[in-house]
Amino acid sequence: PFEPVVWLRDAGFGALRVPTDLGGAGLDLLGLVEVVTEVARVDPNVAHLWRGHFAVVEQALLSGDPARRRRWADAAVGGVVVGNASSEQGNGGLWDTRTRLTQD
Repeated sequence: PFEPVVWLRDAGFGALRVPTDLGGAGLDLLGLVEVVTEVARVDPNVAHLWRGHFAVVEQALLSGDPARRRRWADAAVGGVVVGNASSEQGNGGLWDTRTRLTQD
């Protein structure tokens, strides 16, 4: 659903949780859930595909690294949309990755 994703991106959907002092909407978590639920009423696939984006941005905003926080806030406010993809199976959580790349 490229067109609805572009509409939401252009409307600043990806920056809803970014604090206002970093250029976002400053929406609290409950507000985000309410907005995503409204999107899901129209098209649950569109709402779901933003899950990965919000997870990555939220993790960065909660990090103790100001540079990381600013980088991801700027990206979200600038319209970057993080794709939702994962190859990890049976791990201990979202950020517990086991895949390792080694040079051969």
